[in-house]
Amino acid sequence: MAYRYHGRAAVDPSSPQAWGTCDRCGFNYNLCKLTWQYDWRGTSMQNLKILVCPRCLDQPSPWYRSVFLPPDPPPIMNARPEPYAIDEVGDVLASDGSFMLSSGGDNIVTAN
Repeated sequence: MAYRYHGRAAVDPSSPQAWGTCDRCGFNYNLCKLTWQYDWRGTSMQNLKILVCPRCLDQPSPWYRSVFLPPDPPPIMNARPEPYAIDEVGDVLASDGSFMLSSGGDNIVTAN
């Protein structure tokens, strides 16, 4: 008995199975071999409602996955930052890089 070509669907007269068409390539497959395509949407995987064959099934792209940063650590009570101003001794420069002068014409120097 001759059978016509049925894509990639298996035909068994003694154990018939339903057929389905892959939504991507359009070939016929047994419906039990088609799977739903999932992809990242925010924090969870979401069904894209596309039935695809094993050849067309894509791995979920991590680019669509949301990245969550951990919370900041709790602040330190009574923190003592380094007193960097004490180490700054020298001439005071203006924003254009020139030395700032006092009204008497002398360079302004920070106090020790």
